[in-house]
Amino acid sequence: MNQRNQSKSQLFMMEFLIVLLLFAVCSAICISAFVRADHISRDSVQLNRALTLAQSVAEEIKATGLVNGEVPTYFFNDDFYVRIDRVVEDQILIADITVSRKDDANNRICQIQVKKYLPEEGRYEGND
Repeated sequence: MNQRNQSKSQLFMMEFLIVLLLFAVCSAICISAFVRADHISRDSVQLNRALTLAQSVAEEIKATGLVNGEVPTYFFNDDFYVRIDRVVEDQILIADITVSRKDDANNRICQIQVKKYLPEEGRYEGND
């Protein structure tokens, strides 16, 4: 009778270990999914901030034809590097705005092209 109880307790212990192992695997999968979701969320926030910055610069170029009254070809933000390439063709200012990470200027996040009609000749002297 004692041997019978011992075999039942060993079976219970094996079942318990299998359930515990299954729980550990499921929790590892859930933690991995949460970490991946957090990473995607942070990338999305950074992309949204970069796009907002590019749209802001584009609206300023549309309104004035210049950025902050100057003719910069690039500038730095706290987190981003913004490059502006400008060309004037047939009284149309074409500006390509490229936003990239500050630490990696070669890897662009977003790019916007802006076109503005310049009715008066000589209004824009920054033809590159």
